Amino acid sequence: MVKSKGFSLVELLVALTIMSFTLIIMTQGYTFFIERWGKELGNFDDSAKTMKSLLLTRRLVESIYPFIVRAEKNEPVIFFEGDNQGLVAITTKSLYSQELPTIFRLSLKQQEDLSYALIYEEQPANNAQAFTHMSQRRKFSKTTVLLEKLEFLEFSYFGHENIDEKNSARPMRWWTSFNALNRRVMPQRLNIKFGLLGAEQNLQVKLTEIDSRVLVQFSESF
Repeated sequence: MVKSKGFSLVELLVALTIMSFTLIIMTQGYTFFIERWGKELGNFDDSAKTMKSLLLTRRLVESIYPFIVRAEKNEPVIFFEGDNQGLVAITTKSLYSQELPTIFRLSLKQQEDLSYALIYEEQPANNAQAFTHMSQRRKFSKTTVLLEKLEFLEFSYFGHENIDEKNSARPMRWWTSFNALNRRVMPQRLNIKFGLLGAEQNLQVKLTEIDSRVLVQFSESF
């Protein structure tokens, strides 16, 4: 009579040990893959979000319009105020009011983790309360974070010192602040320099120019 031959206890223990090591290695490899995939996917999502925000910011700034309003003595002035931490202007491509030129503000805000964010705010456009005079109250009620986790952010403006400099065809310069109400001329370029993920980046945009004769025509029309 022939006896059936099975696995010995030693062979079974060896097989179980090999299977255990294989499962451990596979589990570690899978965990590493998931963590790496999640990190890469997160980086991709962050990059995509940043790129979208930059395109949106460029669209807003490119659509800045040299809007003319009345000042204290009822003289016509160009509405544009900017310093190294932000600006207030009129855009024709706002985030919320697509039909009317809208007052908006870009400003720098420090977050709880000491990083910085670029904040967009706008005053809803309203036909019944059209912006015509500097004395009118400006109330920004809609807010959006355009860029965040920034190490720093600085605005600068390229243009003439004033309307007389422009008429004299003198060279333009970069400024850390630019008030079109006083200068009576718009900057020709705007640069937003910011630090993100240890790298310095620049978003430079050409602005819409205005002929100084428009101010004269506007003044004579009233």
